[in-house]
Amino acid sequence: MFKEFERWLLSSAVATEDVFAELTRYAEIYDLIDDHPLHGVEGRFLYRMKVLQTSTPMPLLLFLFGLEESVLPPERRRRAIRAIDSYLVRRAVLNLSTRDYNNVFRELVTAVARQPDRADEAVIDALSAMQGHHRHWPNSSEFRASLEQDPIYSRLVRRSVRILLEALEDELRTDHTEQLTVPVGEQAGAKLTIEHVMPQSWRDNWPPLEGDLSEGADRDELVHTRQPDPGHRPSEPHSGQHGLGGQTTVAR
Repeated sequence: MFKEFERWLLSSAVATEDVFAELTRYAEIYDLIDDHPLHGVEGRFLYRMKVLQTSTPMPLLLFLFGLEESVLPPERRRRAIRAIDSYLVRRAVLNLSTRDYNNVFRELVTAVARQPDRADEAVIDALSAMQGHHRHWPNSSEFRASLEQDPIYSRLVRRSVRILLEALEDELRTDHTEQLTVPVGEQAGAKLTIEHVMPQSWRDNWPPLEGDLSEGADRDELVHTRQPDPGHRPSEPHSGQHGLGGQTTVAR
């Protein structure tokens, strides 16, 4: 990256003083982003970036936050960030590769730079046009199918499961419920764990009536699990017991 910057600097007609002034401006924007409160559309996205341990979107965020409000109103910036958030979270839940994200976000910066006053539309259009396993923006049907059918607990890394559970919690909270600040970074592992709502081998301790298949199915549905495959031994957890509905976060 340094070599590329050096080549650009030597080949451009931009004065060195102007380059350092621009670097200083973006450093200040970076500090503002880093210290942003972890609430609201932008704050929750920045929080999820920290939990997912990804910094690839940062150049795009610097560009978006660096635009004057007269060019890009806050509501348009938030709409762009919601799209980026959706893209990253949906791909994380579907356990899709991140290997091409450098190229994806470089292309997004280019798209936004072409029409900064409509950055939200530029981001949504560019993401919608992404093709291929390493770039595709999963649609709502794909996302819902994964949430309903996939063994989330065993398939995803814990930080991906965590942001899902926290997002559900955020959505359910109102002005009449306690507002909590979730720990970030190094504190996270010490303060929150992901646990099964019911024991993974619940049938050992709460067996359904013998011969009553519907009772066992009803209990599986209570924790949003799927029925085991034929031949599955009841004493062993099946993949459905790792579904999203069977998980919760617990404070230590």
